Amino acid sequence: MSKLSPSESEGGGFLKRAMTPTRSDRPSRPSTPSQVWKHAAKRLQPVLKAMVAFAANREFEKRPSQYRLQVAEKQRGAVTLTPLFVGISAAFSDDPNVAVVAIALHDSVYLHDFTVHNVSFPYPRDDTDPIADFVIASLRTYEQKSLCKYIGGGLPVDLEQVSPSLCSRLWSELDLVPLALWPDQEGGFDGEEVDYVGYRGIVQIDAGFRAHMHRLEDYQKTCQAVTWDAMLHYAAKLKEKKTKIAFFSSTPQGGGVALMRHALVRFARTVEVDLRWYVPKPKPGVFRITKTIHNILQGVAEPGLRISEEEKATVEGWITEHAERYWLGKNGPLQPPSEGGADIIVLITPDRPVLYRSHIQVRSDLCNTPGTPQQDIWDHLWSKIAQADLFISHPVPDFIPKNVPAKKVAYLPATTDWLDGLNKPLADWDTGYYMHLYNQRAHGIRMTELGFPDRHYFIQVARFDPSKGIPIVLKAYIEFRALLAKKVGASSAKNAPQLLIVGNGSVDDPDGTLIHDQTMSYIEAHCPHLTSSISVQRLEPNDQLLNALLTNAHTVLQLSIREGFEVKVSEALKKGRPVIVSRVGGIKLQVQHERNGFLVQPGDWKYAADCLLRLWTDHDLYDRMSEVAARTFPPPVKDVTTLKSKFHEGVTISYKEPRICETTPGVKSYSGYVHLPPGLLSDISGENQDYPINTFFWFFESRKDPQNAPLAIWLNGGPGGSSLMGGLQENGPCFIGADSNSTYLNPWSWNNEVNILYLDQPAQVGFSYDVLTNITVDLTQEGELKKMIPTDFTDGIPEQNNTFYVGTVGSQLLGKTANTTVHAAHALWHFAQTWFAEFPAYKPNDDRVSLWTESYGGHYGPGFFKFFQQQNEKIKNGTIDEEGTHYIHLDTLGIVNGLLDNLIQFPSYNQMAYNNTYGIQHISKEQYEKAAYEYDRPGGCREKLAACQKLAEAEDPDWRGNVPSVIKCFDDIHNEACASMDGLESTLAWGWYDIAHPRADPTPEPYMHGYLAQDWVLSALGVPVNFTTSSPAVGDAFDSTGDINRAGSMEAVAYLLYSGVKVHLMYGDRDYACNWLGGEAVSVLIEHDGSEGFKGAGYAPILTSEGEGGFVRQYGNYSFSRVFQAGHEVPWYQPEVSYEIFMRATFNRDIATGLLPVSDDLATEGLSSTFHVKNEVPEVPEPKCYVRAPSSCTPEQYATVIDGTAIVRDFFVVGNVNDETRGDGKQQVLVAPERVD
Repeated sequence: MSKLSPSESEGGGFLKRAMTPTRSDRPSRPSTPSQVWKHAAKRLQPVLKAMVAFAANREFEKRPSQYRLQVAEKQRGAVTLTPLFVGISAAFSDDPNVAVVAIALHDSVYLHDFTVHNVSFPYPRDDTDPIADFVIASLRTYEQKSLCKYIGGGLPVDLEQVSPSLCSRLWSELDLVPLALWPDQEGGFDGEEVDYVGYRGIVQIDAGFRAHMHRLEDYQKTCQAVTWDAMLHYAAKLKEKKTKIAFFSSTPQGGGVALMRHALVRFARTVEVDLRWYVPKPKPGVFRITKTIHNILQGVAEPGLRISEEEKATVEGWITEHAERYWLGKNGPLQPPSEGGADIIVLITPDRPVLYRSHIQVRSDLCNTPGTPQQDIWDHLWSKIAQADLFISHPVPDFIPKNVPAKKVAYLPATTDWLDGLNKPLADWDTGYYMHLYNQRAHGIRMTELGFPDRHYFIQVARFDPSKGIPIVLKAYIEFRALLAKKVGASSAKNAPQLLIVGNGSVDDPDGTLIHDQTMSYIEAHCPHLTSSISVQRLEPNDQLLNALLTNAHTVLQLSIREGFEVKVSEALKKGRPVIVSRVGGIKLQVQHERNGFLVQPGDWKYAADCLLRLWTDHDLYDRMSEVAARTFPPPVKDVTTLKSKFHEGVTISYKEPRICETTPGVKSYSGYVHLPPGLLSDISGENQDYPINTFFWFFESRKDPQNAPLAIWLNGGPGGSSLMGGLQENGPCFIGADSNSTYLNPWSWNNEVNILYLDQPAQVGFSYDVLTNITVDLTQEGELKKMIPTDFTDGIPEQNNTFYVGTVGSQLLGKTANTTVHAAHALWHFAQTWFAEFPAYKPNDDRVSLWTESYGGHYGPGFFKFFQQQNEKIKNGTIDEEGTHYIHLDTLGIVNGLLDNLIQFPSYNQMAYNNTYGIQHISKEQYEKAAYEYDRPGGCREKLAACQKLAEAEDPDWRGNVPSVIKCFDDIHNEACASMDGLESTLAWGWYDIAHPRADPTPEPYMHGYLAQDWVLSALGVPVNFTTSSPAVGDAFDSTGDINRAGSMEAVAYLLYSGVKVHLMYGDRDYACNWLGGEAVSVLIEHDGSEGFKGAGYAPILTSEGEGGFVRQYGNYSFSRVFQAGHEVPWYQPEVSYEIFMRATFNRDIATGLLPVSDDLATEGLSSTFHVKNEVPEVPEPKCYVRAPSSCTPEQYATVIDGTAIVRDFFVVGNVNDETRGDGKQQVLVAPERVD
């Protein structure tokens, strides 16, 4: 055996430790790491060393009782399990890639079972953790076969070096508290508990910091990338300056404040920040006084009750005594920093920051009223803390007395650790154990047991405190039972949900026993007939027990009279439980009335009872509230892998496998972000990128041989349009079902034989963002007209409906995104440098890259590929030689209904509206002639636009978009010379993107809007923002520079053709926005080496299995296609034709037939023009009003959505309520069905 590390003991270096409880034969469930440590007794090295003698694998031997297994199958949700403790260790054999792993299991007295196993490591080593995989799998299998429950475990500290994920996975997957021990230096305390609060009153959490439950990577998954990056930045600053932080509070356990401190200290240690937490020695008499102060400030004390001067002196003396004895001594936290004290004090010295944190609802109205007990005690407290640099309160201005200077006030809501025992997901196995534990204690104190899962229950989790409104909860439940009996009958009401009132005690809470006894007396006096339905317990601290109770409750109540910011409400909502809460303090900021719960006026038990009745009897309402409770904002990002760039400072890639949309067996997809830090784009002249760029991608492997398939990038236009329009409506692996909640495969997906990458760019488009920002959205407009307003929800989240909602997106600031095609190209090139070189799931043998883009892609495509090719040339000639710079092999540029140059394409709008191949005349001859004159007259639109383009080329050749004269020129032409052309759209009565469809066009089906609002979809994609189909901020930013009217795209196409890049233009002939007449005009005016050959080529039919799909003119690597019966999004209208054009272009075949290899002189033969080839007008579709896409609705339909009379199902208007309820403003919504996988 080779030693695991030099610090290990003799005997082959195989240190073995195990947890050995000795207090009783059936130990109570330890609920904290310290209590787990309490069970650590003796070293079992002789036993564990004996395991090593088994050179071959040795499996667990103990077999489960068949009788117990039969009993367990009959018990649903409350299984009796044997508590076990685990010892784990490992050593390497002579083969450095094989570890011998030993696991010992113990009950409270004896060695229960053990196994020894050889675990192989891959060579070369990768990011997998085979030891953790083996341990977790072995323990999970044994646990369920043997009906046991692991309580805690011990392992050598050094084992974490070779199995870095083991501890966190033991905690998160097996609900086992792992203790990391130093070899031969620690072996337990023979049953004596390690000091929880050490010398000087320093709180030693997690069994003296031996319990290692979380890794840094685990925390990263609980927040958004921008938050994580900011946290690491500030943590690094604190470490660099060696800053010491000291927290002071009254008690180490039992309340929400203590929970937050535990989480903060644990996290600070993980990021290596020196943060320590101090508490004074408990003194019951003092706690009686501090509790009275607490009650007075909250306004729940007996009227007129005051704190005497003697009591004030007692509290001050208690604090002073501890400060002088423990905290002002040598190296104490209150010493000056130069003498070992803390640099920052969170709770009074003027030479360092002191932060005072208030966690309660201070009745500032009473504190500001002369003569009140509140003013008296507040003035006394303020005299002691007025020197603090900051007064930190929950985000409720009413909590701040007026004598606190505004410049000192900071708002900070309560926080929750999603990884701790209160919030981590629990397996059903562990839930059953905790439910049994609850009933076991209830039986022991002769309390009503929980009937779960056969009977539902309501729950309030709170301390037994006068402010928590426990009598109101009981009155509401009594009334609920009466109402239910009246509604369904007394016999049926017997199966009503139970009521649980539970809470933990606290060291500084002397009222707990009194309030508990008063609660029991109230039940006996007012509802003895319901004692079998009400269960009341003061629980010992047990986070997982409370977690299980909250997670499985039907409804959660918090009917406090006064409250700061109740974290249990946030935790309940995260678990998807509807809540009924009092409209007090910070709670009203957490709940959206009648969406994720109900807000009740303090003390209104009758309304609370009515809310309980509605949630219990109206299943649609309950399901809808449950969904919204967990969904309103994007769910926490989890299961995301994050990699730092090896070559680019501050750049990271984060990604995951979403396992949605592409469901073809064996075909993978990855969604994620490339995160670019501020300042990265400063290498371009004029660029001022003072914001982060987080660019979203969704990569789909080819369904056929992905390793040998080329790559295509797809970009939609806008500017500001998300590329998921292409991915989910046009050419991606799936389409969205009519329920906006399911998908089905697309047989003509462009990833059939090509790897494809969909990108949302620039920042603030789709799922891409700069800085996370909460917003409100006015859905009565869409696209660039949509109103997305950054909003501070300090005063509560407004009620949402079918025309108004809230969410999280980018900043909406025009200066925090690209505003020209060149700037966007630069950002995308930096994205590509990281993604192509470092994204681990893309390592193809065929490195060709194509770009296909649509609409404004007529600017994007040529501009982006031109910039990429220029960078390639600089890489090739050595001008760019930074390590990690990647040459990108550009193969094909495809443009679908693209806008390349307004100067050339503007006249086609007039022509298309008056005379088109469908014989549809949408404007009169007079309108047509007037528009033609305004464009061609001297000083008209053509002349002015051409002048502006020349001015831009002369004054702003680098396309920076910051030259005032150029911007003014482009602005003026739209206000003057080209105003009549711009106004043509407003006269149209047909579809902007399809001249054969009505203006209220139901196609392409808009189901993606609802699909990308589903919580499970956002979670699968791992995105921290809500989806924006078309970003108004990006549209406005580009509009502000006149980018749309710039010339240069045609010249860029010519440059690309000269550089050997294939270029193919594809236009649907029913599109008006970027119509084929304008596209054809551009195609023949692009001057390149093959121009004459292209002009001389004829139009040949595009042949597919369905016949002729259109016409194509092609010469060599350049083509223009007119696709029949297709609007703006050609692949949606004509999936096979567009697929064949894409495939033939990609694999160097002629566009017309796909049979001929492309050569430099390949030329199509046929018609010189196709305008005389007419089409039949298709059947006009019936309007379908989809509320997330207002353009699909007629004005009459959408009026019913706005006034609240529309009935909406799956985002579609399906009817109206009767006339009597018209205009009541309550929008009618029906719940969507379960999603279909």
